[in-house]
Amino acid sequence: MRKVSISILLVFLSIVVWADRYKILQLNTPQVKIGNRLCSKGDVFSDESVIYWSQKKQAFKAQNLETKEIKLFVESEFSAKGCNTIKDYYVKTNHLSSRGSDSTALDEIPDTIFLCDSVIMEMPVLMDSTHYCFISYNNEDGEVKQRLNHQEQSFIIDKKLFREELIKEDLRVSLYYHMPEEDYPLKDSLTIMFIPWE
Repeated sequence: MRKVSISILLVFLSIVVWADRYKILQLNTPQVKIGNRLCSKGDVFSDESVIYWSQKKQAFKAQNLETKEIKLFVESEFSAKGCNTIKDYYVKTNHLSSRGSDSTALDEIPDTIFLCDSVIMEMPVLMDSTHYCFISYNNEDGEVKQRLNHQEQSFIIDKKLFREELIKEDLRVSLYYHMPEEDYPLKDSLTIMFIPWE
């Protein structure tokens, strides 16, 4: 009986050791139910706790207390991937995005970007005054091209680029890399899903 108890204790401890803890930094709703409690800014939870989303586009930013990485978690993305915990989210994301050894950041441009303020994406290309990324989309005035700011080898999609009426619905854009000689298409169809945020 004692051996069984020790085995159960060791299994429990191994589960606890492998669970990552996250701290909520910001939410776009007053609270979000995680596990068996309502959480708000400053609360800490396990990546194995079930997140009970209460509405579409509900979102929060949380920091992994081990790695210090800050990540935006969005109801729409969890629903699309069919997951309900952060641990499950990362398992499914890593599985779905696994590619051959010759993969680059170009291969990792998602089909949907969840935008509450800004998103920074690394690119393995030169970025300077004559080499940069831009997005193109159509509205009632015709085609719109907007150059994206960059820092080192990353481009930035900022919510401030878009007029107020555009951020009420999802926006489908094309992403290009501009060189003096030509514009190279990186992604023909990229959906920007605007997440309401105070």
